[in-house]
Amino acid sequence: MTPRSTIAGIAAVLLAAWSAAAPARQAPPQTTDRVPALVASLGGRYGDKAAEELVAIGEPAVAPLLTELRAGGGRAQLTCLPLARIGTAPAVDAVIEALHGPDPGVAASAAAALRVVKTARSADALAEALGRDDGPIRRAAALSLAALGDARAIDALRPCSRAMPGTSERKAARALGTVRAADAAAILVSALDDQNERCGPP
Repeated sequence: MTPRSTIAGIAAVLLAAWSAAAPARQAPPQTTDRVPALVASLGGRYGDKAAEELVAIGEPAVAPLLTELRAGGGRAQLTCLPLARIGTAPAVDAVIEALHGPDPGVAASAAAALRVVKTARSADALAEALGRDDGPIRRAAALSLAALGDARAIDALRPCSRAMPGTSERKAARALGTVRAADAAAILVSALDDQNERCGPP
């Protein structure tokens, strides 16, 4: 009768051999084949779902997204966030390049997308974009920089927190709340005081 320890040893060897012979797992072909259609769906009725699928696919989605980004236009803006969320070096490099590019719409979208890339390089690129002439680019860069907890956002968000009513003001206040600095706290207090004056009795 063969000892149990011997049987267990043989089973382990057979399993190891089978594992070595088994092909590496790859994304199903039908999944990667869907990438062009998913990219084309960005901005459509199911654009959010398409973006989520592209992020889940990951690396195989990067090249088609980069092609769309470099083509420019409205859909190029929608590629920035999926690329930033995929987060590979080529994807993030392309988003940072788009931030510094000539298309203001794409640059603003790139600035907004970089809030999910928590690296010093992303923060430095956003800080550099604070010097752009375009208001929406500066605002998006400041909000993303604040979301990363970088105090360089404080001066850029100061006018937003006081001068802009409604949604922009709320976004600025939330963003400043993520920056743990005394200056940010002071700006928030000032903004709340101004809001109370506007909302108070005449």
